[in-house]
Amino acid sequence: MTVEIDRTHANEHGYWLPHTDLRRHIVDQAEKEIGRLKPLQSNGSIPSSFAHFHSAFPQELANCEINDTVRLNRDLEPGGVISLTKATYLDQVGTNITADVEIVPPSGRRRTSPLTGRTCRQLDTLENGQLKPLSECLQANTIGVTTVAVDKDNRIIARFRKAKATDLRRDDVQQRLGAMRQGWHCFSSGVLEWSDIEEGATSASAEKFCEGLMEGMRREIWYETGFARDSDAYSIVPYGFARELKRPGKPQFFFLTKFHRMTAEEVCARVEANHDAGLIREAGEYGALEQKGLWNVGRMLLRRRKPSTGFWIIDANGRRGLDQDALRRISDDGFAGETLTYELYGALFLLRNQDVDAFFRRRA
Repeated sequence: MTVEIDRTHANEHGYWLPHTDLRRHIVDQAEKEIGRLKPLQSNGSIPSSFAHFHSAFPQELANCEINDTVRLNRDLEPGGVISLTKATYLDQVGTNITADVEIVPPSGRRRTSPLTGRTCRQLDTLENGQLKPLSECLQANTIGVTTVAVDKDNRIIARFRKAKATDLRRDDVQQRLGAMRQGWHCFSSGVLEWSDIEEGATSASAEKFCEGLMEGMRREIWYETGFARDSDAYSIVPYGFARELKRPGKPQFFFLTKFHRMTAEEVCARVEANHDAGLIREAGEYGALEQKGLWNVGRMLLRRRKPSTGFWIIDANGRRGLDQDALRRISDDGFAGETLTYELYGALFLLRNQDVDAFFRRRA
């Protein structure tokens, strides 16, 4: 495959230009969902790129961390083109994440716009219920990366993810998104950033693009577990690509992370130790890392034998991994009263019946 930057639907600064009648909607949704954005550090300065987005966003958003993301413009086909455009996280918030909110175009266009009163989900879905091809979609469709982690015996390590109760409204979109709601989640996940793949995009190199994907995944592992990007404790390999139905059509690359020399218990203990040492940048996304009080004492005593309640070690039946029946049982029964997030279920569904070690033998 080859890589191209699509500039036909971008402004002079290279940022994606959504449908004219959708831009006001994206701005409005980004302002309403400001609570999901991280504030800039106290010594952080407002990035100059904020003034270069497709629309004028409220100034209070400029005080938040807004990543440059990667829009995938076409479906992936063997021998085809990987078509990319730089977008922002605000575009994802205003489309894929709030896909069930009715669109209200600018006042002068509300009576005539084909978008009026419809949702992004409706607009990007065919009459038969299938997703439209990426080339026909109105949403940002920015690329996500996520990983399933296994230990040296191929046991799966799931983590408990929970939004902070004080930050979550009853009508918050996180209540409806399987990837974000409370539940057992992937080892690490996040959004691919433009800086990850910029070299591959500008050089039209599919190989460099894939290297950027890997680095984007390693960054998320570092942010959420404390394992350094250049750590030799693990290796990763991509194994799947899909478009999420919950965030209708959002493209996602799936990775497998293998800790070749560590048990699952040791991996969990390292994550906890990294948290205690302040090495985890995005610790608040996982519930167990927020526990306080006497449990911390017990955790210190037991961590070598048993991981905290923030981890679920799943026996993947050795070399062949999970089969469909085992995945169904795991999904139905859950663990400790909680079940899988949509994203973890999708990741395991794509991984079922696979020889995990074969992925790494082929890569070697």
